[in-house]
Amino acid sequence: MVLYDELRYILDPKDVYGPDFPGETFRVLKEKEEKQYGGYRTRRLVLEAWDNY
Repeated sequence: MVLYDELRYILDPKDVYGPDFPGETFRVLKEKEEKQYGGYRTRRLVLEAWDNY
């Protein structure tokens, strides 16, 4: 489970540490996907692939 949490942290640190966490990664990608797809598509696809591994 540690590797899964590390992957979540890489994709979106606020997902692991909460909305007040000062750092962020892939902000532009996340914002673009939320606007285009209604959610952070890359995060969903990466975590689904991890779960199916």
